[in-house]
Amino acid sequence: TRLHPTKLLHRAIDALALLRERGSEVPSFEIAGSLDGPAEDAYARTLRARIARLGLADRVRFVGAIDGRDAKAEFLQEARALVNLSVTVEE
Repeated sequence: TRLHPTKLLHRAIDALALLRERGSEVPSFEIAGSLDGPAEDAYARTLRARIARLGLADRVRFVGAIDGRDAKAEFLQEARALVNLSVTVEE
């Protein structure tokens, strides 16, 4: 997919910060998605700034686009959870 504000990744990052504030273990969070294009790049910059400001750089990682069915399946199989907070009805 692509990184876009409608994916609400900023909300997921805020949730990780809340976990940390409450003394809970903060899971690692890998963000997969294309960074191509001006809108995606701008959103990624705001996410990186938010991650740094919230002290989550050790827990959040951008992995970029994952191409191919097998690579996507492997990425998802290694996950403990999948987060998709999109505001798009189709998702």
